[in-house]
Amino acid sequence: MKDFFKVFGKWFWRFSSIYFMIIITCLIKVDYYLYMPGNLVDVKGEIAIQDNDKELNGSVSSVYVMSFVRPTLFSYLLSKDLPYADTYKMTKEEITSYDSSLDYAIGRFDSNQSFSNAELAAYSLKLREEGEDFYRQVTYIYSANKDINSNIKYTDLVGSLITGYEENKDSYPKISEITSYLREKELGETAIIYLKDKDDNNKELNITKYEKDGNNIFGITVMTSFILNVESYINVSNVNTTGPSGGAMHALYIYLMLEDEDILKGRKIAGTGTISYSLDEFGNVESFSKVGNIGCVEQKLYAAYLDNASVFYCPSGNYDDCMKAYERYKFTDDDIRVVKVDYLDDIVLDLRGEA
Repeated sequence: MKDFFKVFGKWFWRFSSIYFMIIITCLIKVDYYLYMPGNLVDVKGEIAIQDNDKELNGSVSSVYVMSFVRPTLFSYLLSKDLPYADTYKMTKEEITSYDSSLDYAIGRFDSNQSFSNAELAAYSLKLREEGEDFYRQVTYIYSANKDINSNIKYTDLVGSLITGYEENKDSYPKISEITSYLREKELGETAIIYLKDKDDNNKELNITKYEKDGNNIFGITVMTSFILNVESYINVSNVNTTGPSGGAMHALYIYLMLEDEDILKGRKIAGTGTISYSLDEFGNVESFSKVGNIGCVEQKLYAAYLDNASVFYCPSGNYDDCMKAYERYKFTDDDIRVVKVDYLDDIVLDLRGEA
């Protein structure tokens, strides 16, 4: 045993400097974003439709990416030799303003909005009657500054539905109405806004206009959206998803579950892209099935390939970057096929072989 420890000690101290350097690189954080391929997520495990026990002949998957904010130096150096990894230098503003709690709250809200938009898209495609009264326009609080002067914590405001304000308590105001109301308030004045929070509880927000960087602000950001105006039959079972990039695949899955025709034909498909509405020149809803750009398309393509997807549906705005990565990875159609899409309709047509 003594001989063993003598040999062990000899070799340990000989390479101790290397061990020390590895430990140091695992402790030091660098000011970068790091993105790596993740995996496919079968949408079947995220969405349930009441009174619908249909089984698809195939699978529809969204794709997630592993992202790291300020990774260790060891992870950063290791990623430099991986063709499918990407790193981006953080700006000084990003370093100082990064708020993990707010980032997570916004990510969860984006995900919830994505499921809601997917439901609208699927129903509109199924019903083909987008002019009908099955939806209504609403306004949400999207984000909030840490230094706001209000009676509700800034992270708890994210994702709250605005149901009214002051004398218009149950008006469900459009974004133009709520921004006009807030704009009329003077510095130091308090606005009263009625909300439904993420848990559907009614709340009254009292928020005071203050000065920051030469501007008089309330410190909240509001956004317009649309929701179903009829009873929903969709249940979302995944509570950990953040971000909206799975929207297109969620919408496709809901549509396929509502559709009688089998257009999957046993295929394993994957894709990415937000799902949202588009407006005509008069500001009216033109479509609920617009597929929008996402980030990290190169890593998502590689993840789809690793998980043996037969096709990868890519938003048109990400298509050029996706195909550059496709060529860099030396993929062929035998490995995985890439299809550029603008609308959910494009995916359906491709699955039918009509594109």
